Amino acid sequence: MAVEKIGGSNPIVPANEGNAKSKEVKGAKPGQSDRVELSEKAKLLFAAEKAKKLGAIRAKVKKGFYEEPEVTKKVVEGVLRDLKRAPQV
Repeated sequence: MAVEKIGGSNPIVPANEGNAKSKEVKGAKPGQSDRVELSEKAKLLFAAEKAKKLGAIRAKVKKGFYEEPEVTKKVVEGVLRDLKRAPQV
């Protein structure tokens, strides 16, 4: 019984190595980057949501929510986690 080769003559390239040609974008200029434009409505919605969240946080501060030991611990852990992720200056 003969076993025939399957597929073409191209070698298998692992996904993480990729192919240099696949990363090139036709018509792209060197140094060119993408842009995102937000509508005025989107900006207003974002600002309103941010104000709403800040209001909720201020109310919790006034009620002493963040003075609870468990809450303080979680806040400190979150800040430390964010500081570890931040780029070193």
